Amino acid sequence: MTGNSLKRMLSSMMMVFCASLFCISLFWSSPSFAYCEEYIKDSSESYDLTTICSSSIGKPFYRVVQHLYSDGSAQIFSFAPRSRKLLCHSYEISGRSYENCQNYGLNFFPKTFKGSKFTVTMVELAAASSQMIGEVYLDDNLFQYPELAEFVEVDNCFAVIHNKLEISIGYNEDMIVDMAPCLVEMEMFLAKNKELIR
Repeated sequence: MTGNSLKRMLSSMMMVFCASLFCISLFWSSPSFAYCEEYIKDSSESYDLTTICSSSIGKPFYRVVQHLYSDGSAQIFSFAPRSRKLLCHSYEISGRSYENCQNYGLNFFPKTFKGSKFTVTMVELAAASSQMIGEVYLDDNLFQYPELAEFVEVDNCFAVIHNKLEISIGYNEDMIVDMAPCLVEMEMFLAKNKELIR
């Protein structure tokens, strides 16, 4: 399979994937306090898990859609629609992978996002020393993912809720789509601790 035919196939799959997710969001909406939804289909023939998470922290706004299935995975990730307008998609199909991120606005993140509940500090991992990342993890944080600072280099991201006012999000500009799983983990935590976002 040539590179162009793979891209065409992935593009077609993305259109079908997006249309399916749009239908899911129309017909199976959850109460307004749920920021992550999961749809699971598990049978002897196939396995499908779709996770849809939206920002519960106000600013920055983001949405992550992850779909895991028997033959691979797909992900769509949007971030900061009022400034950077970042849109990423990634696929892994039968051992082949493809990912792409585009800015439709600014080509950088503001250093901080000030929302009604939290101030979020963005940390570019390439510009941060291991000591600085270690300091982010030193506090008695309410939540941190990955669990240890030593794993940040492997995950290419971190999400830390320091207290009821401050959050730090780490990302790798060269592999920015890797930030999505950290945000999903944070949203899963917030879904179980709704008092932090009320």
